[in-house]
Amino acid sequence: MKLSEYLPESHLVIDPPCKDRDDLCRIIVEHLMEHSSLREEEISQDAVSAALIEREETQTSGIGGGVAFPHARILGLKGTYNLLIVTHEGMEFHALDKKPVYVFFCSLVPREEPAILLKTRSAFVRFLKSAGGVEHLREIGSAAELAELLKANDQEVEGEIYARDLMRPVITAVNINLSLRDGARLLHSHRSDALPVVDDEGRFLGEFSCDDLFHVGLPDFFYQLPTISFMKHMNPFERYFRVDREKTLADVIEFRDKQVVAEDATLMEVVFALAVKNIATLYVLDAGNKLLGIIDRYTIIDKILVANAAETL
Repeated sequence: MKLSEYLPESHLVIDPPCKDRDDLCRIIVEHLMEHSSLREEEISQDAVSAALIEREETQTSGIGGGVAFPHARILGLKGTYNLLIVTHEGMEFHALDKKPVYVFFCSLVPREEPAILLKTRSAFVRFLKSAGGVEHLREIGSAAELAELLKANDQEVEGEIYARDLMRPVITAVNINLSLRDGARLLHSHRSDALPVVDDEGRFLGEFSCDDLFHVGLPDFFYQLPTISFMKHMNPFERYFRVDREKTLADVIEFRDKQVVAEDATLMEVVFALAVKNIATLYVLDAGNKLLGIIDRYTIIDKILVANAAETL
């Protein structure tokens, strides 16, 4: 099926009158109740709205870049329902990049079929890229005009799930020429154990982590010791503070190819790397080694294993 079959013109909305995130969730359900067979399902409008809101409270679907994917996986739902909303002014939606959201791709799917959520979302991302991005959609003035744009840039909703369907966007990547001190400050400000490292063209070069900082601070022989009982009062970061200004990330990081997957890696390949190879974070690259996104264990739990909390409606 094509994406346009999931998004007929009646499921395209420009500038709905909403005040905030919760109000938007209620408007999504109200519109689908009026314009789709959702009204024929044995589900109350209030319960579906509550499921959408609960999902947003658990983890925002605002991925950054002006885009959000409000959704709920609901036990007992028979159909799949999608809605595309474009707001010209944008609205606060607790996005990961803390910026306004302008484009909302909304989905209600059966709890037992999480794959359709990923497939339609992936098709929408490809459509958005083909159609000129968020800024182009913000220029659209009517649902009819948006429908034409969708048909001109239509995408197949594929059967296989790939790494590009699972990945979350990269909110922060650090440049290879950044000083060690500034890199440490970024790890601290993002409360992160590791950040991806790229060159000036956005090509992935490796990962900068707290382990790299520890290795800089500790002498090489330290890793060969069976015990530190004779030197347990040594300052492990004395060496770090002597070199943190002169060294850059290029001096300390390593490229670990086991942490890299292609954007068309299958779900099984991704799970094998995370679960069997015990890799905590996978970096998704395109054919030119540009960093596209990140997959970690939480990604799989969130998108595949854990359904929406709405057990009964």
